[in-house]
Amino acid sequence: MPERSQSLYLTSLKQDISGKVILEAKDLVIGYDSPLSKPMNLYMERGQKVVIEGANGIGKTTLLKSIMGLIPPLSGEVRLGDSQEIGLLRAGNERKRK
Repeated sequence: MPERSQSLYLTSLKQDISGKVILEAKDLVIGYDSPLSKPMNLYMERGQKVVIEGANGIGKTTLLKSIMGLIPPLSGEVRLGDSQEIGLLRAGNERKRK
């Protein structure tokens, strides 16, 4: 079965320039009933591009949904920078917003 492409996008809610930090996660553990990851720290600044790749079932979509707040992390925290809006762009250009 072909893997569906997904993209995470962050945009500024205001016309003002957002701060330097757009996303920060500390000691984030993702999963449902059991962990799919060890604690991870993520940091993303304005202008950076990130690629998330891995085998099917490893937790890429769960990570994105946890960052978006659609799935609560098992532990840790995610903080968005000032004036950020987060969404998931799926194959077929369906847009889902938090």
